[in-house]
Amino acid sequence: MDLLRKLAPADQADTAAWAVQTWCQRAVRRPAEKAAADNPGNAAVWNFHGQLCFMAGRLPAAEQSFRKALALDPYLADAHNNLGAALDRAGRKAEAEESYRKALADPTYPTPEKVHLNLG
Repeated sequence: MDLLRKLAPADQADTAAWAVQTWCQRAVRRPAEKAAADNPGNAAVWNFHGQLCFMAGRLPAAEQSFRKALALDPYLADAHNNLGAALDRAGRKAEAEESYRKALADPTYPTPEKVHLNLG
């Protein structure tokens, strides 16, 4: 995206960046939804699906996917962090902090710095 902004005038760069981002999200959306449908018991797949929904700005769908992931694996710290980010973006700060704290409660979580950044 930064390269687009360097090569094109500002208004065209923003339009091009939006187009590339939109295309990428759509290109990945169908395979991710198929993976979730084909693997309904796989928490990691639901977590990935939630991340894709989050990046597309589909917060209710992201929250639903993260909650499915956590229903399957309540110890999936990354899903707790991702759920927290979705709740935070939706303005539900107290719920977001609760999810972030659950992610931090896992001493084996490999990237606690992401949670600390989200907590502020």
